[in-house]
Amino acid sequence: SGGLWLGQGGSFTPNANTLNAGYSPSAGEIANDTSVLILSSTGNGFCPAGTDTLIIVYVPGPTVDAGPDVSVCKDTMGIPLNGTVTVAGGGQWSSLSTMPGSFSPANDDLNATYIPSSQDTTAGSVTLVLTSTFNGNCIAASDTMVISFFDPPTVDILAVDTICTGDPIVLDGNTTTGDGYWETLGSGTFSPNDSTVIASYMPSSADNSAGNVTLIFYTLNNGGCQQRSDTVNVDIIESPNMAFSFTEVCFGQVTDFTNNATSPDGISGYEWDFGDTNGSNQANPSHTFGTEGPQNVTLIAFSNNGCSDTLTQSVDVHYLPDVDFVNSTPCLNGGSQFIDSTEVLDTTVIAWEWHFGDGGTDTVQDPLHVYQSAGTYNVTLIATTGFGCVDSLTQPSTVLPGPNANFSADNYSVNLFQQVNFTDQSTPSLDITDWYWEFGDGMGTSTSQNTSYAYDSTNTFSVLLVVTDVNGCMDSLYKDVVVFMPPVVPSGFTPNGDGQNDILYVLGGPYKELDFLIYNNWGELIFESHDQSVGWDGTYNGIDQPLGVFVYTVRAVTQDDETHELSGDVTLLR
Repeated sequence: SGGLWLGQGGSFTPNANTLNAGYSPSAGEIANDTSVLILSSTGNGFCPAGTDTLIIVYVPGPTVDAGPDVSVCKDTMGIPLNGTVTVAGGGQWSSLSTMPGSFSPANDDLNATYIPSSQDTTAGSVTLVLTSTFNGNCIAASDTMVISFFDPPTVDILAVDTICTGDPIVLDGNTTTGDGYWETLGSGTFSPNDSTVIASYMPSSADNSAGNVTLIFYTLNNGGCQQRSDTVNVDIIESPNMAFSFTEVCFGQVTDFTNNATSPDGISGYEWDFGDTNGSNQANPSHTFGTEGPQNVTLIAFSNNGCSDTLTQSVDVHYLPDVDFVNSTPCLNGGSQFIDSTEVLDTTVIAWEWHFGDGGTDTVQDPLHVYQSAGTYNVTLIATTGFGCVDSLTQPSTVLPGPNANFSADNYSVNLFQQVNFTDQSTPSLDITDWYWEFGDGMGTSTSQNTSYAYDSTNTFSVLLVVTDVNGCMDSLYKDVVVFMPPVVPSGFTPNGDGQNDILYVLGGPYKELDFLIYNNWGELIFESHDQSVGWDGTYNGIDQPLGVFVYTVRAVTQDDETHELSGDVTLLR
């Protein structure tokens, strides 16, 4: 009347008494790959139960792996798929979206590419299902993968659209990636470089001439999204052309400025900065600087198109000379030696004008001026530099009387080798500290107050005494000393023209008066001289005299007014 199923640990559905039940094997049975089921008859009466055995063999079922979930950019054109299926003969992709995208080349290609729909990207995600096909007796298996969509990067250039020539373009590439690089369709330069998000661009002269430049910013590190870019076109309008000139002046004088700035759109205003907290809005101002030397002056010109430009130049305010001088020898005798010590920066003094306070003037740098009397004089020096700057100094200068040199000799006319005693008579004697003597023969000197000297040659010698007082003032005096010897006539001479002993002279002297006479053997006067430098050459009326002895007489008056007379003979040899 019925039957009963017996298994090996599994369960029957709805129960074991249902002939057409379902059987769920135990884990052990699956592990052993088989189940042995026995169906026994029930309600047999007195008959033995009938049985039958069913062996179920378990084989592996299909497995499906759709791959990991992925996140992609919304601008992704296609997402490559890489599904795997085992046991079954194939697989098929499908989308849970109500408006799904498409599979390329087909949805039964495990390595197809999924092309998302706009609904997919708008929804932010889509679930794809991979289901096994050709499963045989097995149940189809499936797996899902979720594709999430994130927004692509955005980029926006933050920059002005108009600049003035000479100004840099400040750039800021505002991008969600935080990285990017710049490109110019012009020929200017980026600073610090074109790979910095925040940078500046300095247009080239060609950009300025073109009047505009196009700049592009590209994103980097796009995270799988397509690279984005933004473009800005910047118009370049002309700034003023800056220039100004000025007069070069000396300190204390007014500097006149001439504005030479120009603009094709006209100049609307000026702003001057003279570098000393003073300024002006005039086109061509004047200014007196409070310091000497270079001054940095800045001019800003504003054009009618809204542009401005700045020019800074060094303006020279030439230094005045720092006038100074000293009177190194403020003495009446010998003059006062004035020494210029004027200094000036950046140039030199080229002209000097002295006023000595007594009506005297001079134009040399270090003049020597002789005052007529001692006293104090207001001396003025006016100095002029190479740039024509002039300054002056007036200061008192005291001229000292100084010493008066004087001396005496015990004899001013002496014989050869006779000692001469010199006595200092300079005044005022108590102020004199140094004495210097020169005896006129180029050899003898002395530094004693009183001194003596003997000459070894005859002549008139000028003796010099120089005295110096406690103030350094000096005075000098010359006096002549005559050194002589009595007349002497040689005993012979040889007028043969060989340049030696050809002339017969009266030696000695010097003489105030001289009579030198020569006689031949007949007592005839054949030569006469009254000048010691004129001697007898051995001729008479141009005729050479014969060898022999001739007679001479000499009358000479020496410098001491003593008369000397002598006579004798002289032998003429040839």
